[in-house]
Amino acid sequence: MVNTVFSDDPGGLPGNDDLGAVSSWYVWAAIGLYPEIQAVSGLTVGSPMFDKVVIRWADGSKKLAINAKGAASNSPYIQTLALNGQALDMPWLWLKDLKDSATLDFTLAASQSQWGQDSAARMPSFGLDSFTSLADALNNHGIGSDGQKTTRGLEGYTYDMGGWSYSSQALAAAGATAGGGVSFNGIRFTWPDGKSGLDNMVSQGQTITLAKPRAATTLAILGSSTNASSAPTGKLTVTYADNTQASFDLRFDDWTLGGGSAKVGSYNQVALTSAHRVDQNGNTDSTKAYVYYWDAKLDQQRQVKSITLPYQTDNGAVMHVFAMELK
Repeated sequence: MVNTVFSDDPGGLPGNDDLGAVSSWYVWAAIGLYPEIQAVSGLTVGSPMFDKVVIRWADGSKKLAINAKGAASNSPYIQTLALNGQALDMPWLWLKDLKDSATLDFTLAASQSQWGQDSAARMPSFGLDSFTSLADALNNHGIGSDGQKTTRGLEGYTYDMGGWSYSSQALAAAGATAGGGVSFNGIRFTWPDGKSGLDNMVSQGQTITLAKPRAATTLAILGSSTNASSAPTGKLTVTYADNTQASFDLRFDDWTLGGGSAKVGSYNQVALTSAHRVDQNGNTDSTKAYVYYWDAKLDQQRQVKSITLPYQTDNGAVMHVFAMELK
């Protein structure tokens, strides 16, 4: 594409570039990386066009250095790739592995190689119907730490996208520790461990397909909403093993109840009360933040095959899910 569609003549941009999308694609192609999957913090790996590229992160000090020996328009094939001296054979990189200063070393050539051919089984899959557990579907970071600056705060790496997140210390005091159990209404949930840098799922129509269908009387979910002047509602669908379906209104109140000005609706129960929040610089305030419990009654005569989360909400607010269990 770079060699055949783009050029330096009057027709050199393949489309209307008023907002820079066409040019930004070219920049990504030139450095050999691309944000292939929306809202997922990783990059697919291609072939750099330059033998040296340096990217400085938003904090102004950390950087990603890309060295590409043999880079040229006629040598697109990766022979070897290393991250910080460690050999890699998979065309995927997690952003968390690049953000604290990193070096990528490519070797490129004009002939094909065997690089990456055995990586298919280990490549991440983020189709909206490809998850076997909620842990696989996490796509958001919304728990910060008191006194600790969020290194990605400048990129909106916060729960409400406005600078504020749940406090890990306040959540622990309320009974939710990373990777631990949270019990409510006789149901024990597994709280996200956050090891991937992600600790909740923004609902976007994800389908969780169980490894083995199972019967249950109750579907229970822990979550909350952000940017919600009123509690949003979204359609959740349970598909049974016989392919019949049941639809439910999943609804979560705002995580701070509008800063304390609203009350919890009858559709929710407060499962966790966090005594304070934390901002991207590690500062706390006295605003309480809540995690809510929601449940739905299932047909226990049928086995649940999959659960599809709401694709969108009725008022545009963002719906987050931390944990989900069948009982």
